[in-house]
Amino acid sequence: MKDQAFVHLSRPDPSKIDPIENWSPFGGASSGLYNKPYGGIWTSPLGAEWSWSDWCERENWTRDEDTQYRLSVEEGVSVYTIDSQQDLLNLIEQHGRDDLMRAGKYINFESAFEEYDGIHLTTAGQRETRHSREADLYGWDVECVLWDGWYFTEVETLK
Repeated sequence: MKDQAFVHLSRPDPSKIDPIENWSPFGGASSGLYNKPYGGIWTSPLGAEWSWSDWCERENWTRDEDTQYRLSVEEGVSVYTIDSQQDLLNLIEQHGRDDLMRAGKYINFESAFEEYDGIHLTTAGQRETRHSREADLYGWDVECVLWDGWYFTEVETLK
């Protein structure tokens, strides 16, 4: 897997990665989005066509204090790639969940991360899944990887 970019006010720290939890309206994780979990660490592949850094610049979301870091990914990580709507539906078929409060098909992140170390949404996958009626990843605004833990061998400050 390509090196990853991480943008934040502070250097990434493995001790600050919370465990992945599904969002629940009945307590527990509270990200507020059904198609995003609480916890983990979010990155974008370096050189992605549409990355978190790109989104921040376009939306005027950047802060002077933000720093971009290059994270070198360990060998042998298991990453599920969503490059199409069908890839998302296949993941939901394997690791799906029902939600009592809202109709729709959602990833059971806790289950998926028992099998995978990361979930990679490509730029093509982001375009196809953003506003789908069948299952969507609205809120995953860019090409990104959600990791459930620290799978990096090196951290380098870029800017």
